[in-house]
Amino acid sequence: MIEIKLKPMSLGRAWSQTKSGKRFLVKEAKDYKMLVAYYCKELSVLDGYTGALKFTIEYRGPWLTRNKTISKTAGDIDNFQKLILDGLCEAYNFDDSQIMELNLKKVIADEWLIRIEVKTISLENFFPSRD
Repeated sequence: MIEIKLKPMSLGRAWSQTKSGKRFLVKEAKDYKMLVAYYCKELSVLDGYTGALKFTIEYRGPWLTRNKTISKTAGDIDNFQKLILDGLCEAYNFDDSQIMELNLKKVIADEWLIRIEVKTISLENFFPSRD
């Protein structure tokens, strides 16, 4: 398991557009992807791997307001993993279409921390069962 002391970045902050409407990834998002790849350099099992993958990503952080309710500005869990997975794909030369299982979780904590676990898995797990 890899642990990164980093606040998750939402896709809403990752993209901008020109006056003509062309969308582009902002520098902060490009830097974020490179930083994630740097901290995940121990995941060499991914390097050129062509089989099925399972990712578990846990986002720890101060998700609550002072009133102990979930902050509406904390970000959507389904927006966090895209930059992380894209950064890993670029760093390790695999395609995110290989990810057959993805588990996401938010945990309330005092400090920002992202935990990433990756496992190689058999495709046999994904065929319909024959009863």
